[in-house]
Amino acid sequence: MPPRKPPEPRQPSARRSKAPVIGDVVEVPLDGERGYARVLRDPLMAFYALRSAAPLACAEVVQAPVAFTVWVMGSALKSGRWRVVGNVPLTPEEDVAPWFFKQDAISGKLSLYRAGTARPATREECDGLERAAVWSAEHVESRLCDQLARRPNAWVESLRLKG
Repeated sequence: MPPRKPPEPRQPSARRSKAPVIGDVVEVPLDGERGYARVLRDPLMAFYALRSAAPLACAEVVQAPVAFTVWVMGSALKSGRWRVVGNVPLTPEEDVAPWFFKQDAISGKLSLYRAGTARPATREECDGLERAAVWSAEHVESRLCDQLARRPNAWVESLRLKG
């Protein structure tokens, strides 16, 4: 049997980018327009309640209200899908990890989670919080589009507090 040919070396993808840095402002594609987000402590990102047809200055972006803050898969940034357009250092207030809720799928028991710490919680404490979940780029884009259009989002509804 002839010797096997070694595999061809892989060329790095032109879409890959360097690791994100805390404070990076990224453009998020939204149906032909741009949304914006900011890299917080991995894997957190804050998404702004704004969209624009034309590019916006980072200083303008970070003055907008935050629509939501969620954990995001690393592939959203590393793939080049969301382009880094600048960096604005976080203020001490922006560098505080938010609380998330967890709900046991079987028992329904609730807990609060923040930065590696969890504790039991009441329903009232969990109301209005994000569920602890890691979002894909596509799901975040869908959520941001829907939120800016003031319509319900299927992914948000699926993660609501149950019971």
